[in-house]
Amino acid sequence: MAVWLDIFGEIHGALKAPVKRIAWERSMRARMEHAARNGVDIADPSVQATMAIDAYKDANRSIFM
Repeated sequence: MAVWLDIFGEIHGALKAPVKRIAWERSMRARMEHAARNGVDIADPSVQATMAIDAYKDANRSIFM
């Protein structure tokens, strides 16, 4: 019976995934453009990691987490 109930959670997650991915990409692009305009080295892995984490937080907010 638990497997049957899991399907609703799986469907819910599948519906949110594309929205979250698009929000992450939009946030990451905006962050990279802003950093490049302000002279930040966007090829630096630590800068990329920081921007990716912040974009991930933005993506979670976009799906009301």
